[in-house]
Amino acid sequence: LETVLAALPDATVVLDHALRYVYVNPAAGAAMRASGVDPAAVVGAVVWDVFPEFRGTQFESALRAAQGGRAGVEYEERWARDGRWYECRAVPTADGVVHMSRDVTARRAAERRAIHLHALSTALGRCAATGDAAQLALDLVLPACDAAAGVVALRVEGERSLRLVAASGYPADFLEAYATFAIDANLPACEAVRTGQPVYVRSGEAWVARFEMPSRGGPM
Repeated sequence: LETVLAALPDATVVLDHALRYVYVNPAAGAAMRASGVDPAAVVGAVVWDVFPEFRGTQFESALRAAQGGRAGVEYEERWARDGRWYECRAVPTADGVVHMSRDVTARRAAERRAIHLHALSTALGRCAATGDAAQLALDLVLPACDAAAGVVALRVEGERSLRLVAASGYPADFLEAYATFAIDANLPACEAVRTGQPVYVRSGEAWVARFEMPSRGGPM
């Protein structure tokens, strides 16, 4: 059995009837080490002594149900220690409980984005004005992308400049300073317009190395 559990990609632990750790597979051990817990030290310890934050969560409810010898319990839970979501299953055994979990944070984020984008497409069909549609797009898309701020800019007809038509998360003085800006400016929005391709900037350091920093309010 240990050989089978060790080969599982899911984080899997075996607990006895008192909910003490009996076995921790490599995937679970890696997760524990990432959270600052030595997996070798937990064997023989009660779950709540190692992870007190599990008290009062679905994790506890599932373990209690499985501990009572009832059917296996499946659930999803966000772990406060790392902020990630896990799909879990607690299964009763003759000697206690087997608990398995896998990280589903990316899947949940994709599902949330799909819901937001569906709402966006539905709502945009009801918008008559460009500015209203742009602001609505920001209001729906920013939460889906876990973004704190964003702008929508349109090209000014007959000019090599862009004009802000919607914004969220920026101070008023920043928006006033960048109400219009040249397409030739060294900014991500301008590069996207010039090249017709999306521009991704993954860190502040990458921004500084590649683009100019707007004089007020933060990056754009």
